[in-house]
Amino acid sequence: MHRLTLDEFEAYEEVIQQVDVGLTLLNLEVPKWIHEQVRVGELHIQRGFDGSGNICEGSVLQDGWAIYYQDDSEGFGLANGLQLDADTLFAGPPGSEFSLSLPGQHRWMSILVPESLLLGTAEARNAARRRRPQLLKARGGEIRWVRSLVRSFLREAKETPALLDCPTATRALESELVLTLRELMGPESTSHSQDSLFWSDRISGRLEEAVHDHHTPLTVRELARSTGVSERTLRRAFQQRYGVSPRRYLLLKRLDRAKRELREKGPEVTTVARVAAAHGFWDFGRFASRYSELFGESPSATLRRSLGS
Repeated sequence: MHRLTLDEFEAYEEVIQQVDVGLTLLNLEVPKWIHEQVRVGELHIQRGFDGSGNICEGSVLQDGWAIYYQDDSEGFGLANGLQLDADTLFAGPPGSEFSLSLPGQHRWMSILVPESLLLGTAEARNAARRRRPQLLKARGGEIRWVRSLVRSFLREAKETPALLDCPTATRALESELVLTLRELMGPESTSHSQDSLFWSDRISGRLEEAVHDHHTPLTVRELARSTGVSERTLRRAFQQRYGVSPRRYLLLKRLDRAKRELREKGPEVTTVARVAAAHGFWDFGRFASRYSELFGESPSATLRRSLGS
């Protein structure tokens, strides 16, 4: 099993596989992120520890279904606006989009299962292409059993690495896991809500424009007007999808982009004030305060140790 321990949030984002993902920091509790990955037969398993709360947005690669769950978490988050807990798994089909909002430090696990392994026949695979991401809920103790099964196998593989090279052992794990997932993947009664459909149809594109428009930061009222909904409806949609208000979300995105620019450039190329202004912050003292509160360091400290310095 390959393991990395990192103290840079942006470096952590770069090592996550199976998905095309962008991370936004919600809050920082411990400046520590751990990423582990291993291949078990045809399965690609990742697990991690995040010393922060994050918003994770992206899409599943075309290689297979991404199965995600929080592991030993103190507080469960949201997956496409649906509540995660100890008896749920989030399943994303190939190419599907997802949004995870995870409120505090947490442990997580993801398993990429090839579509041919999970669904078998071409007919089943064709039907699956019409699926949306869904929240799989236990009818009995199936999901806790899946968690225990994967955790036990990884523990044994850590003690006996040769286990990963034993086809009989890896096929046994694949078989047990796939059979359980097939049982859980019934009708898509929990695959989406009216709010998630509303989100994808009416907000996604405008929000993407707003995040990239540094010079004129969008207000909640302007975003509501441009999507044709009330501010109250907009606030509810953001709260259900991300667990934060639209105003907080837009602020976090602007701070995140400011940090990335400070990291990429050096003090010879730019200044904190110039970067702050470029991302819509005109009160530099307030910018520095918000920045330090979120990232645990001042913007000038980020600039001094930037990649370009």
